[in-house]
Amino acid sequence: MQVFLNETSLEGQFVNPSTFDQAIEEIIRIFGFLNSLIFFDKIIYIDSFLINFEAIKGSNFLKTLNSMKNTYFKEAFIRILFDRLHAVNWRDDKFHNSEDSYIFDSRSVTDTSIAELAERKIQNRNIDGFLVNFLNSSMASFSSIEINKNSTVNVFVDLVNNFDTLKIWLESKLQLSTYLYDFSSTKPPSDKQTALRNSNRYVVMKRFHDGRRIYQDVYNDNYVYVDNFHYGVAAHLEIFDREGIHLGEANLQGEIKTNTQDNTKFLTI
Repeated sequence: MQVFLNETSLEGQFVNPSTFDQAIEEIIRIFGFLNSLIFFDKIIYIDSFLINFEAIKGSNFLKTLNSMKNTYFKEAFIRILFDRLHAVNWRDDKFHNSEDSYIFDSRSVTDTSIAELAERKIQNRNIDGFLVNFLNSSMASFSSIEINKNSTVNVFVDLVNNFDTLKIWLESKLQLSTYLYDFSSTKPPSDKQTALRNSNRYVVMKRFHDGRRIYQDVYNDNYVYVDNFHYGVAAHLEIFDREGIHLGEANLQGEIKTNTQDNTKFLTI
């Protein structure tokens, strides 16, 4: 999944610091949620020229960000994008040619994140990706926009305008709900709703235990399965070493909980 923070959605639309604060808070919420989706591979892209785009009328993004009275939002914005998601500058690995023409709604978007994502989709139509817009941009009413390249090729790029539209995109494109476990559920989670969905780490075994498939963790040779008798907030994984000795219960991310090892449990492989 390729996600671009759309610098062109900064159009001087914020009338005061308060409305800018709200926009930054929404960006933090969007990228914070993306960061929590550990089961989806993702790359976050920004444009190094983002800082020059107008946020509050007459004030560019960097100046407006640095003047925020609520420093929490500024720090959280930087932390989620760079410290946690490790956002990279797409210009360091640029796909589109600045000599080509990319047009949206009769205006040039060449040399912007819009053109960059458009070109990547032209080269690979199977790419899952979208642009994240700041609140109240001129594109706020669109879920996607059509880009014309050199008057010969058209491609649609998807837009996420707020947290709600992010959830809609994730569900429609990636079927998000199949990966998220509802802790109010009265059924145990599916394997896909746990760390076991990571096929690069967990190898499917031929054996079952209490009706659940057993997996082997290639990192340490431990055996893992979903406990089929617990659900909701009590849902967990059972972890055994290669000898079948119980190591403990783990949360759905595969992290063993302290003091959960049970000597009465043994797994025969």
